[in-house]
Amino acid sequence: MATVEELVRRLLPDDPGWLTKRCWPDAPSWPPDLFGVTAALVERAQCYVNPRYTSHWTPSCLFDERFRNYVIQVGADWRSLNWGIALPELRKLWAVLFGCRNEIVETHPEERGGKPKPWWDAAITLMAVADEASRGMGFLPSRERRPLVDFLIDEMTKMRKGRVSLHLPHSICLAVPPSEACVQPKTRTADVGCTLRSLSHNLALLPQAGAFATRWFPVPGGSPTLKEESPFNLMVVPYPYVLDGTCLRESAAPSTSNARFFETRQTWLPAGSVQRSSDKIAAAIGRLIRQAKRQVNRVHGVVLPEGSLSAPIASSVAKKLAKYDIELFITGVLDHSNRNSPINAAWAVPYMSRKIPFVARQSKHHRWRLDKGQILRYSFGDSLNAAGVFWEKIDVSERACSFFVFRHGASLAALICEDLARTDPAGAVIRSIGPNLVIVLLMDGPQIESRWPGKYAAVLADDPGSSVLTLTSLGMVKRSVRPGATEPREIALWKEPGRNAEELKLPPGCHALLLTLSISSEEQFTLDGRSDGGNSVKISLTGVSQVSDQKNVLS
Repeated sequence: MATVEELVRRLLPDDPGWLTKRCWPDAPSWPPDLFGVTAALVERAQCYVNPRYTSHWTPSCLFDERFRNYVIQVGADWRSLNWGIALPELRKLWAVLFGCRNEIVETHPEERGGKPKPWWDAAITLMAVADEASRGMGFLPSRERRPLVDFLIDEMTKMRKGRVSLHLPHSICLAVPPSEACVQPKTRTADVGCTLRSLSHNLALLPQAGAFATRWFPVPGGSPTLKEESPFNLMVVPYPYVLDGTCLRESAAPSTSNARFFETRQTWLPAGSVQRSSDKIAAAIGRLIRQAKRQVNRVHGVVLPEGSLSAPIASSVAKKLAKYDIELFITGVLDHSNRNSPINAAWAVPYMSRKIPFVARQSKHHRWRLDKGQILRYSFGDSLNAAGVFWEKIDVSERACSFFVFRHGASLAALICEDLARTDPAGAVIRSIGPNLVIVLLMDGPQIESRWPGKYAAVLADDPGSSVLTLTSLGMVKRSVRPGATEPREIALWKEPGRNAEELKLPPGCHALLLTLSISSEEQFTLDGRSDGGNSVKISLTGVSQVSDQKNVLS
């Protein structure tokens, strides 16, 4: 078991304070560092479950109006200062931790309800102050003077050139090493449960980078701060529209175990060179965008399902779509550049002034397990023996999740199929950061609320309160029924907090759906009762339109 000093030493290993006679560093002058240290202490001790912090109806509870006023005021004062300055109020609380440096951090479950330890109040208060000082972190600066926010945005801009002081992209900390803990911006505070996540509005404590990596991209659209009420028009294209029975086949490579594997063959891609194939796909999407613009002023984003494109074609299509003035292109990609096993990934491509500053590639974390029931349901019995169980042959070694700001105050994350259902390793990170929108790319059957995607989407809608969009290909939906049976058309499903899930059907003869997402402010509260001032964002589905292309050559 670690003492307070031992844990702080690990989290601030290079601080010169350890080399002086004080044997204790100064309070960190960068809010994410102070948050990382104190949140790690609070999480390790699990002290926030003590009645002093949860029994709001008792006079002894720390979380009263006086506490909130103090934290908000000190946080605001710190937020207005330049980086590198620590307030005297912080030094006083930090000194309390020094006085308790020999205390054991961990507590037994039966001890957590007893008398609070002297350093608990100090750690929780410092954590709350650091959170308040970090308001706006990871988002474009507003007209309010916020030097700390400006510094972070400047560092994120430099990251693309490899010249940064912070531990980007895995953490926005300066002193706390990502090998010990990571801190990232946050967009939603869960209004259910009693967890560390419930104690902050603006920052999230995450596992060390070696366990699971996270990346935060502040401005994918490259636009100045857009009005919060500005809608986001997202076109979902359920490509491929047709799948043949040979697109899945048993892997020819022998396995070192008794497990059997299958490979995905993208037989739906247009024949010819990468240039010719990408020309056809980009032209088809472009025509859909033009058709959609007859109904809305602008199409802001385009999404394709899991495994829709190959890596070379995806790269070429993304470049060709820049001329349509979209902000974001998300597609499932099979990348065969790895000779041993392909990578099943989600590519998120932002556009800045019709140029691509970077491509965020996020690998799938879990393999698809195909059993007899699924082989029969999707009629893959010709290429896969229904008596066996097959695993998707992909590389799952990279564990990371990317988060994008697509409107001021609103972030999104993309997941791939099984990663929605498996809580490890992405689930805890998704709940901690709380993206406002989660887009799930699938190679799955009809998106009906009673099926597994609808059930897991409902979990995220409840905690952390994300709106969730699942999307599959029309080809897989068609393969889920026998010839002559009523053909399902549910290619997508939408679930948002407080509303029933909505199954989105693609009418016959149509090639895409245009979703209008409305963005509204929402007030949220932390466990200690602090309001975010209505700065949280809620994403609602307020419009669905069909889009057709009479010249479509991909059907």
